[in-house]
Amino acid sequence: MSAKSRRGASFVLAVIMLCSLLTFAGAEKNTVNERKYSDMSETHWSYENVLKCRENGWFDCFSESEFLPDEAVTYEEAVKAVSSYSKRNIKTKLDEKYTDKNSKITREDMIYLIMSALDYIKEEKTANPFLIINAYSDYESISEEMKALFSLATSKGIISGHSDKTAKPEESLTRAQLAAILCNAEASKEKNAFRDKFVKAKNITETNAIGVEGALLLQSTGDYFEITVNAPEDGYYEFNMDYSHDSYEITTKVKITRPDGKLVESNRGISSGRQKLSMPIYLEKGINKVRYQHSLRQLPIYILPLYIYDVKCTEKIENLEYKISPANARVFLDNPKSFMICIKNWKDDLLKIETAEGKNIPFKAEVVGDNTYTEAMIRVYPDISELSEGEYTLNYRLESGKILTQSLEIAEKTPQTDLEYINFSVEKANSTLIKLPNGKYLLVDSGYDHTAEEKIIPYLKAHNIKLDYYILTHFHKDHYGLKDEILEMNGIEKPSQEVAESLVKASKEERYNYLKNFGYLDSSMVCFYDELDKIWDLGGVKVELLNSQFNEKGEKVKEYNYSFYRIDEHNYENATSISFMLEYNGFRYYHAADNYAFCQQRYMSDMIASGRTEELSCDWYFGNHHFQYDMNPEFIKTLNPVAVFVPNNEGVYPRASYNQRYINEVENCIFFGKRLEETLISHEVGSAIVYVNGKDDWYYETVSDKDMYK
Repeated sequence: MSAKSRRGASFVLAVIMLCSLLTFAGAEKNTVNERKYSDMSETHWSYENVLKCRENGWFDCFSESEFLPDEAVTYEEAVKAVSSYSKRNIKTKLDEKYTDKNSKITREDMIYLIMSALDYIKEEKTANPFLIINAYSDYESISEEMKALFSLATSKGIISGHSDKTAKPEESLTRAQLAAILCNAEASKEKNAFRDKFVKAKNITETNAIGVEGALLLQSTGDYFEITVNAPEDGYYEFNMDYSHDSYEITTKVKITRPDGKLVESNRGISSGRQKLSMPIYLEKGINKVRYQHSLRQLPIYILPLYIYDVKCTEKIENLEYKISPANARVFLDNPKSFMICIKNWKDDLLKIETAEGKNIPFKAEVVGDNTYTEAMIRVYPDISELSEGEYTLNYRLESGKILTQSLEIAEKTPQTDLEYINFSVEKANSTLIKLPNGKYLLVDSGYDHTAEEKIIPYLKAHNIKLDYYILTHFHKDHYGLKDEILEMNGIEKPSQEVAESLVKASKEERYNYLKNFGYLDSSMVCFYDELDKIWDLGGVKVELLNSQFNEKGEKVKEYNYSFYRIDEHNYENATSISFMLEYNGFRYYHAADNYAFCQQRYMSDMIASGRTEELSCDWYFGNHHFQYDMNPEFIKTLNPVAVFVPNNEGVYPRASYNQRYINEVENCIFFGKRLEETLISHEVGSAIVYVNGKDDWYYETVSDKDMYK
């Protein structure tokens, strides 16, 4: 080819390429324009839903230039859209109701239409019709025949109601709402596919009745599942489950209907994710119905069903585990208190307490909790007034023939320590008093108003304690009980909220210099990793704040990259509550506040990234009352504490704080060969007092309410 020919060919090619580029640019422009509607901005709450529906061809009956998001949908339009979405001709009993196809369809009828299209109607009988009571303030306006289906659609996330928590079932459905329902239905299908894949892979058949030797696969559709067990005799049967769910907070209430029709129930807390659960339950001979009822609590309206992949009910348990707490006890003659211990009690009476030498020890005992479940225990008050100073081994003889042993030391005088702190028994709430080596006192939270009035303030007055510092971890009513009254009676002044927040973005030195003049702090005044010993004189005690509402740059933390949590006002307070690490003479105390697992993960990751892994340890771990359903097992194992204290007290989560996930993933690892008996739950043992001189010179004792607050 000649040079001239090549130049001509190049020119033609250039023209073609230019035309192609112009065509591509025009196409891109048209594509962008197709995503816009003249009557609907990109900030509209359902804008992305509309785009998805349009891209999938579900809305071919709608206008190209206008979407009309607030216009009511006719029955004919709804059927056409659902048919297009489900790729099937939809015919339901609603056809008889909407003889005029141009009638506006109600929200309630739309639920029936989409649930029919997805074949979820067959699950209606297993749905819990009472789920809507928690989800919608106007649940009574939902028709009786639709309540179960409405609940099912809610649990599957297909609907969530209005922002004011109303369902408005008889309200006309809008186009924007229809788009959202179709997109939610698609998401629901994807999530249910996970269960279907698992079932197929394991080749397991669903059933709802088992014998003691059988196995079971169940899916909780809605917020409960039920098992029927034919027990051959009275006794404890162990339910071993392999389950999964993806919701922020669930407390499972176990309800048992005995053969005689008697209903007994108890709470059981479970955690998120995939894990195993083992729970002995007392059944009577005959047909027992065991229901696991999941409460919404602070959940978002949409929760995934709880998938129970495998449930095995074993034979009657003959060798149930018993624990005595504390297994090592100390009593001081110069400071006499009621000697109290606790034993897990499964219908097994305590017959006798005696020393290793055979000396009989009188005692009183009381049952705590429903002994139908493993939550039950007995509190025992041995009378050791006839024992002199020395070390003893006490044998607790049970009706079953079991013998539990306890080491007891009786000392003449309470030893002097540099540092001590008290975890008060204040029901579900939190309150910790720390006596510093310099004689000053720090109070961390103050429980509820009534527990502050009945316990904390009387204790301070009875012991002539004047507080120097008060830390409010976060603004929840179970933490700030009578806060202002306590501050006033102790002469503690609060910094200016405006000044404190303005200094958060300034240098640390300016913030420290300002805050050191006051004795009050809360999470709105400090940053991550602030050092309290630079703010207050803590007598040689180093305290570092690990959490707050502000990051290291002084920027307010508003969002978390953690899909498991719905960060609303309540969870924001918990997630930003002040946690801290206290250190004195090598002894390290971790105060967890109400932080969640991802907060623990952040702290652990930050320490590792900054080469401060030696700080990831503690001797005493304060677990807070969120511990039972939200903790990071790797974090606890990394800290490797000798003792874990969970202030469950007389709370609403009986025994749940010692939850199965902790037993499965943490306890057997970090406490193997260590002082497991020094792991406490105050619901069992009352208030805990820790005495510290140094890392290897510390101990604790537990005190009953009648001694603590008399």
